[in-house]
Amino acid sequence: MAQHDRIDIPVERGRTLLVWGRLLRRTGTRAQAKRVLTEALDVFKQTGTLAWADRAAAELSRLGSKRTVPGRLTPTKTLVADLAISGLSNREISERAFLTVKAVEANLTRVYRKLGIRSRGGLARALETTEPADS
Repeated sequence: MAQHDRIDIPVERGRTLLVWGRLLRRTGTRAQAKRVLTEALDVFKQTGTLAWADRAAAELSRLGSKRTVPGRLTPTKTLVADLAISGLSNREISERAFLTVKAVEANLTRVYRKLGIRSRGGLARALETTEPADS
């Protein structure tokens, strides 16, 4: 980050912040990850790089709540499941959720296991019965 302070290329600074924030999130340093990802999002908004802003926002949304409620899906698993229900392929899901195809497959496998199903066919029905409706 010190190198970015010496040069004036804000988008590259934002991209570095995004990668750093992802690493922090994945290693469990949640408060620092939130701060770094928020800074990245601000940089992308200020520079008008909306695709990168979307990625930063997606990473921030993955921070979600500290612990998931038993029986409930994490924000990432919910997003992947919702996209799968809409009929998208794993590759299309990966592009929209900013995940790798392998990460999509792993998330779907965990969703299936958690919901006690074996394929996408029962995914919509299983989610209807496990996720309470917002009132």
